[in-house]
Amino acid sequence: MKTTQKHYKMTIFPKLIMLLLLVIVPLYFISLTLNRSGEESVRSEIAAATKSKISMNLRLLEQDLLRLLNLQKEFVSDTDLSDLSLLVSGELSFEDVKAVTRLQRHLDLILTSTLYADGVKAYLPNMNKAVTNERYFEEIDRSELMGMQDVQSGSHLISWNRQLYTVFHYPDSYPITRQLPAYTISVHLSNDALRQTLRQFETHGDSGAILLDNDAEWSIASGENDGLNQAMTAFASAQLTAAAGQPPAGGAATMNYRDSAYLVYYETSQKLGITLLHYIPEEQVVGPLNKYRQWFWGLTIASAVIIVLFSYWIHRIIRRPLNGLLRAFRRLETGDLQARLKWNSKDEFYDLYEQFNMTVTKLDHLIQEVYEHKFRTQQAELRHLQAQINPHFLYNSYYNLFQLAKLRDIDKVIHTAKHLGQYFQYITRDADAVSLETELRFAQAYIEIQSVRFENRIAVQIDELLPLFAQLQVPKLIIQPVIENSYKYGLEDKKEGGRLTVKFVQQEHAVLIMIEDNGEAADEDLIHKLNNQFKETNFVLHNSSGTGLNNVHRRLRLQFGGEGGLSVYPSRLGGLGVRIQIPILFKSEGDTNASTVDR
Repeated sequence: MKTTQKHYKMTIFPKLIMLLLLVIVPLYFISLTLNRSGEESVRSEIAAATKSKISMNLRLLEQDLLRLLNLQKEFVSDTDLSDLSLLVSGELSFEDVKAVTRLQRHLDLILTSTLYADGVKAYLPNMNKAVTNERYFEEIDRSELMGMQDVQSGSHLISWNRQLYTVFHYPDSYPITRQLPAYTISVHLSNDALRQTLRQFETHGDSGAILLDNDAEWSIASGENDGLNQAMTAFASAQLTAAAGQPPAGGAATMNYRDSAYLVYYETSQKLGITLLHYIPEEQVVGPLNKYRQWFWGLTIASAVIIVLFSYWIHRIIRRPLNGLLRAFRRLETGDLQARLKWNSKDEFYDLYEQFNMTVTKLDHLIQEVYEHKFRTQQAELRHLQAQINPHFLYNSYYNLFQLAKLRDIDKVIHTAKHLGQYFQYITRDADAVSLETELRFAQAYIEIQSVRFENRIAVQIDELLPLFAQLQVPKLIIQPVIENSYKYGLEDKKEGGRLTVKFVQQEHAVLIMIEDNGEAADEDLIHKLNNQFKETNFVLHNSSGTGLNNVHRRLRLQFGGEGGLSVYPSRLGGLGVRIQIPILFKSEGDTNASTVDR
């Protein structure tokens, strides 16, 4: 008993599954690691928390200072202050002393209304005195008073001698009249208290906050690093002045300082004209995330290596045999039917190669059979067309000879019989192709025969054939059938004035034979229909007979391919025009199915 041993054949499919899993699983872990890292999420949360903190502290500061400014504004209309501003240097009355005492109590009230006030002062320029919350009277520092006049901003926050003040004048006309006001109220803001508030933002090393004027006239920083503070102030000023018109409400950006990147967040108070800025070293924020980035690059490199190995393996098991198959198909495209493939592995490609080889072998046999059948069909059609004799034309020709003999016109009988003999000799000649010169002589013989019948009714003009194209090989019977079509359908019913022309036009790669008559005007629909029929004509024989235009067109296509054939157009003489196109190639350019001529 015979036994057959089965060899296990691992197909391409499980190989692909294994390789795809090898690629997908690492990619899955990369995606999982990236999702867990949440770098963008962390950045967004840090940015949102920082902006929220900045906004809250700025709102609190804004509320505190606005309350202070409102108290100053209300105090401008104080009666005691107004009365004292009218006094000049000299002894004070008891009522004036009492007014000063009440004024100091009001100044103390302003001082205790905010955590940021360090001193309150009322300037009385007429007396050249100032009243503070601590001192009864003191001499006015004229430079200090003038400085507050010159540096005043629309927000009433000014900086003088590196100190920050809130100032109100009455009346506030110095910028226009250059005259000192009747009195001025200023509140000295404590830089230490403001810095203490700003130090709440020092959550990381080298992080800090800066409070600055929108016009960059002053700034207060939480940190002691003057270089970093100046760089941050300049950066914030650039961000604020970059926007045309009103400064932006807030924003975030990244700034580099001494090879270190800082995340900068800022928000603007439009009411006070100040900006609160918070900066954090980027490394301290995203430093823990760098581990995930290192993992990412490590896995990326590993994935690249895997992809390279995967691509090489795919090339080995799939791409290489496919390339061989593609090369074999390209050989088939060039007409090489001897292309065969060989594959040693017993897998799907082995079966595919075997099927390809069998298909090519069968295709080679079929092409040979089709070619032989096509060749025989061409020969049969050509011989069929050559053997056809129009019985109507034959009857008319013999009838014309009978009439001429009856009239004893011997010269015309001889002339007609000569050309009729040439006609029958030509169409029965056993030749598939003739020279264009010979084809034209046959057409002229046909015209001479027809001239006996249509004497003095039809004038024929044939241009001289260029010697360059005299020996051009063309299928037999391509000009005479077109001329016969003109006689039969265009000129036969004309009693007089009939015209028929045959012209030759030289083009770069073709010679055109233009045959026109002045028969009935060609209908555009008919011309369109005929041209469409010519385009649809192929190499397969249709049920047709006679030497009509369609047969001539098919024979030209059989001989020359798509470059040869017929087309029709409205004749300049008024009837129908037929264009015969014969492609040519000069011998120096090579040799194809087209006819070749010497230059």
